[in-house]
Amino acid sequence: KINIGEQDSIALEAKVIKGDAQDLSHMFEFLTKDIWWYPHALTGALRGEASITGGLRMPELKIAAKIIGTDWDYWGERFTTVNLSGGYDKGKYEVADFKALKRKGRMFGRISLDTDSVIDWGFHTENFTLGDLDLIARLDVPMRGVLRIESAGKGKEGAVKSSSLVFLDDLAVRGVGMASSQLTLKSEGGKAEVRGIALGGQGTLELDASIMEGAGMR
Repeated sequence: KINIGEQDSIALEAKVIKGDAQDLSHMFEFLTKDIWWYPHALTGALRGEASITGGLRMPELKIAAKIIGTDWDYWGERFTTVNLSGGYDKGKYEVADFKALKRKGRMFGRISLDTDSVIDWGFHTENFTLGDLDLIARLDVPMRGVLRIESAGKGKEGAVKSSSLVFLDDLAVRGVGMASSQLTLKSEGGKAEVRGIALGGQGTLELDASIMEGAGMR
């Protein structure tokens, strides 16, 4: 239902029985074209439902969606199943709940961008191994390892406070066991700190950088 008059409004319910992620991207391109973290290259089957309510102008519009995806592909990384909920709420873009299954490992996350350009995200993996990464599988090198990834942050561009961790344990290459490795990235007050320990201390990385708004690290 769409009302056009002194108070324009919309109230629509929609269901997608069978579709493709690219169909969704094209449908909401007017909303997502300037959102850098929206996966425009995503492909794969999906089904779901959405409600569109509020006013017809962008500051008054609300879109709430729930989507189930299968066999998704994003830059060569395949996802067996994906469940997500989110949308657009009067200028705020949000994926409130994201769950994805690779081969055996799972990924969980959320991300939002509000009307003040504040980005807020959280992400972590569970039961994830190197075998879940298609990039590693394509190397055709016998390799295994347990991979843990955690990341969270909030703030405006150039002033984001964040903390991220990548930890690799139980690594073996061609049957040869190796010590653990980890990489941490922290940012606050326009500065970023990167620390890494490779193979139990055989190699280390220390990097401090300033973050300029609109220009990344330097």
